[in-house]
Amino acid sequence: AAADARKVWGDTREVWVTTADVATGAALLPEQRSYPVAMVPPDAVATWPAAAIAAHPLADGEVVVAGDLAGDGAIPSGWVAFLVPVAPDTGWVVGTHTALFAAGSDLCDGVITATPADAIEVAVPPSCAATVSMFTAGGELVLARTGP
Repeated sequence: AAADARKVWGDTREVWVTTADVATGAALLPEQRSYPVAMVPPDAVATWPAAAIAAHPLADGEVVVAGDLAGDGAIPSGWVAFLVPVAPDTGWVVGTHTALFAAGSDLCDGVITATPADAIEVAVPPSCAATVSMFTAGGELVLARTGP
């Protein structure tokens, strides 16, 4: 029965689909699925980029389109980016997910959006921005790499 239904659909196209709800700034870990061409948005992502992050919240089962991705180095919608001094050649790369700590507390999660010389730019949710600002100015901010 499923094979007969697929014949009725006509041509299909591989698309990337979310496998869980995704928050703004979170890593996207979708799976490829075959959808009827008539159901595929024209701007559906065809090739999956490395270290893709969500530009805005996505629901489980959504076809990922270009506007859903924050892009290489883009700051997620509504987030705030800070320049944090680091030693040269520390291995931070754009798209790396990070946890921010200060004074023995977990402040929030962020994502690296740029890696200029002797610093990194880390984007954080607006609810965390004032706290990150205070600890960045005092040189007390600690960054830790996290998994997606």
